[in-house]
Parts: sequence; structure tokens; C-alpha cells
Amino acid sequence: MHANKISQIIRALDEGSFGQRSTAMRELCPCRNDIQDRSVWEKVFQAAHQPGKVRVQAIHAIATLLQRSKTSGRWRAVLKDFEDELDGVLSDPDACRLLRRQVQHDPKAGGDLTQAAQCKKLRRIVELNTPGEVADWVNQLLGNRPPRGVNPTHPGLVRLWRWHQHRITIQPERRTDAKELLKKAQQWLPEHFRDTNVELEKLEFSHPRPKAKPKTPQHETPNAELQEETLSWLESTNAKRRVRGLKRLAELKVADLFDWCLMFLEDESRDVRVAALQGMVHCDEIDRTVLAPLVDSDDVRIRASAVAVLARHGGGGAVRWFERGLKDPSACVRLETAALLDHLDQDANHSLFEIALHDPNPCVVRFARKAIA
Repeated sequence: MHANKISQIIRALDEGSFGQRSTAMRELCPCRNDIQDRSVWEKVFQAAHQPGKVRVQAIHAIATLLQRSKTSGRWRAVLKDFEDELDGVLSDPDACRLLRRQVQHDPKAGGDLTQAAQCKKLRRIVELNTPGEVADWVNQLLGNRPPRGVNPTHPGLVRLWRWHQHRITIQPERRTDAKELLKKAQQWLPEHFRDTNVELEKLEFSHPRPKAKPKTPQHETPNAELQEETLSWLESTNAKRRVRGLKRLAELKVADLFDWCLMFLEDESRDVRVAALQGMVHCDEIDRTVLAPLVDSDDVRIRASAVAVLARHGGGGAVRWFERGLKDPSACVRLETAALLDHLDQDANHSLFEIALHDPNPCVVRFARKAIA
């Protein structure tokens, strides 16, 4: 939003009449606009403690901010800057009651949660928000001081952070136990935890609090049950289950499918890595740069899947990847590429369909004929 418009909103909140303040508060809500200006949100949190209609609108804006923060890094950054202010709202009995009512309007917020359980649900999405914070937590456990210790860019650290963020996104009501996070850190950062004994009293997050189990709804929705089962598969030590979990994510069409697939792209199991690449075919958007080293892989399954992803999401260069895949000496690569021919304009790419129709592998020919039909 333009800076002048933001200034007008702040002026209305400071000096305007009741009607002007109400209108300004309604306009800045994330459900209407994409205003992330910190000075504006400072006014919102202040208004949450003032009686009247404006307070209700401010609480609605904060509730919407919390919901946006579940899936958006930019909104999480805003919420992180106002963590103390959020605690103030949660500590205000009237404001907290209004906030809980607003959050319960979310269809995902099922169940009759107690006030304490609901507050923990709201707070936890601002914990361990960035790779740097996760790295600080790990280094604190290990007793490391800068410049020693785990770097936030370490692949294993980034994987740990992604896992934690996805846990928050898929199961926002579930608290990640510190011991569980430690287990994942030891799995993905083995060289840093080798011959190291971690003191249990150090296993605390940025907001230490007793672990309380919220009431479980009597009737969980099928979607919630699927998500719970899918997450258990993805966390499994069994490679086949991790493959199954990635396939389920693609079926559920989760918004952050690419991030999930990217996290498993360095899995120790080749089958899981292939499944991660195959899942990227179903993403709305991808980062093509991560696939560059894989299209020349000696492993034909990895190469086949990587070329197929670029053929599907290659943008203006997609035709080039189709041609490369259909001309690959490996039938595996040609099959993966041919399976996507129905996404290609037949009239504009007649020569590529001819290549597939005359392939020595009958399955490639079948895919080409199916795409033409």
C-alpha cells in the first residue's frame, strides 16, 4: 500500500472520530489488505486494549494476522515483532476472550479448548521462526559460541527448520516437544552431536511452559485424520512410508508442497528422493535452480524425475526439456517425459510428438497417442 495511504490510516487511528477510526481499522485488516507496516500494527495492538467497537475490529485484525502467520513467512515476521504485544493481549482477560472467539471462527480451529490451551496454540507459531533461531537453540544445547557451532545455512539445520515449520502449518494445535526436536537435530546434524551429552534442563524453547494436553474433539474431520497420518508417515524411519507420505501430500494438494519435496530431496533413500521429485510435478510453482545438478545424474530415475519436473515447470524453456527427455538414451527418462505430453501444445510442437510416436518403447508411444487423442 502507498505510504500516503498508510499515513492516513495512522492519522485516523490517532486523531479521527469514532467512525474514521472504525473505517481505518477495517481497511488495514489482513483479510482486506496486505499492510505489514510495523507502525500500523503497533496501533492495532494498542486498540486491542481499548473498549468499544474499534477494539473488536482490532482483535479481528490480530486473529487474521495469526491465521495468515500459519502459512506466510512475511506475516510470521510481523507477528514475531509483536510477540510481547501478543502476550499482552493474551494476558488481558477481555481481549483474550474476544480473540479466542475470533480464532474459533476458523473451520480448522475445532474442539473446545481451554483458555490456557488456546493461548499456547496462538503463541507457538512465533517460536523458532527462522533458521537462525533454530541454530541459536542448537548451539545453546551444544554450548557453542560464535563463530563456532552450527551455521543457519547448514543443510541439516535448514531441514530441521523446515520440518518444524511444516509441523506448525499442518498441525498448528500440536506442540512440538523439545525432546522430539532434539531427536531430529541428532538425525540431521549427526556430526555436531557425536560424543555429546545434552543436559535435559537445556531442552526449553524461547517460552518455557508446562506441557498441557488440549481436549480432543470427539469427532475429528477426515482431513485432520489424513493430515495426522500423513505427518506420521513423513516422520517415519521407514523409507516406504516416507514415500507414501510424499504421495499423500501431492494428493492433498497442500499449499507448501514444493517445500516438503525440497526437504526430502537429500533423503538417504533413493526412492524417497525420487518421490520428492515426482511430487514437484504437482506443485504450482517451483525453484528450478535446485534441479540443475540433477538433470545430469547418472542415476536414471533421478535424472528422469528431474527432467520431467523441468518439462512441466520449465516456463519458456519447457519445450527444450521435453526434447531432451524424449531423446534421452534411457527408456526410463523418456517414459517420465512422455507421461507429461498432454501438457504440451500438439500443434506448436508437432516434431516432439513425432519423436515420441516413433520411440522404440511401446509405453512411450502409448503416452504420445493418449496425449493426441
